Amino acid sequence: MPTPLETSAARLPALDGLRGVAILGVLFSKAQLTPGFPSEFHLHWGHIVGSASVDLFFVVSGYLITTLLLAEKDRNRQISLGAFYWRRALRIVPAFLALLTALWLLDGHSDVEMRHIDWLSAATYTVNFIPESSWDAGHLWSLSIEEHFYLLWPLMVVLLSEAQLRQLLVALIAGTLLLRGVVLATQPQEASILEVWTIFRWDTIAAGCWLALGLRHEATRARLVSFAEAPWALPATITILIVSLGLNLSNKLGLTIGYSLTAMAWAALILLALQRSSSLSRGHLMDQSKEIPSLWIRVLHSRLLVTIGILSYSLYLWHRLFLRAETNENWLHFPVNLACLALAAVTCHWLIERPFLLLKNSWKPQPTAEQTLPWGSTAPVDGLV
Repeated sequence: MPTPLETSAARLPALDGLRGVAILGVLFSKAQLTPGFPSEFHLHWGHIVGSASVDLFFVVSGYLITTLLLAEKDRNRQISLGAFYWRRALRIVPAFLALLTALWLLDGHSDVEMRHIDWLSAATYTVNFIPESSWDAGHLWSLSIEEHFYLLWPLMVVLLSEAQLRQLLVALIAGTLLLRGVVLATQPQEASILEVWTIFRWDTIAAGCWLALGLRHEATRARLVSFAEAPWALPATITILIVSLGLNLSNKLGLTIGYSLTAMAWAALILLALQRSSSLSRGHLMDQSKEIPSLWIRVLHSRLLVTIGILSYSLYLWHRLFLRAETNENWLHFPVNLACLALAAVTCHWLIERPFLLLKNSWKPQPTAEQTLPWGSTAPVDGLV
């Protein structure tokens, strides 16, 4: 009998693997700051790895959310916004409230220090607008951006045609890049807001949304498949990713075109992961009894990385509580702090995340028959978020 963390038909292992890569990047960027971390593995640009890893989360999220919304629209010829927000709340809020409860219990009795503005911004998903959040709430800026985006994006999917949505996303991606450039040119002292304010980061999520829509448009899909099947596609994607990370070493280039290139590279990598895993061009799953030829795909499909990806939300929520640059607690030194974080994440996933996820279809229950997804595989419509 499979355990809850095992891969099922309801999940895409390659994307869970990419989530695993993303959370490992975030954890590395913070773990290297903690006492006891081996100095020979410390990277001066580790913060860039962490930032790019959050961008990967954004792109994967945009792709999956858009895919599910469009699958529901195909099946029912409409999208229930109430059901979407209900599922989203069950996915995000319970574990989030568990973290806030832990911070409340520890506040003033440990290294945890939360101000009134930290509590208010965390409760309202506006952490990204607070100039200097506390260490324990600072990472919630990315969740704030996602929630702002998904308050509006499902409504756009309901109201607009797919052609209009693609045009909107192109305009959003270009407009966000332009807006960052204008702010940096006219108000350089405000550069810090370009990383965390919602209106300056929507293009990263939009890149994933565009990929989902592009795979449903015949001409665009053909071009995407042609790219994915090219032998130079993976080296080109890795090159763009490396260049984008290099641009992030420059404040001006990193805060403008660097974010856009990183999003493009991650979207391309998602496309390649889907194509190498399930044969986009033939429209059906490859024979899973055959060895997947690409080493990096085998790594993405590995049980360890997929499991880490499934745990990624809990790991992200709790990581700053355990990965602290300054602490008087010996158990918060590396690597004991990582072991404690893993235990907290597994506990949160099993006792909080999973029980609430079982309620996702309680809002006007939907059939759970398998849906054909744009890359040719199948999955229940509620199984990916």
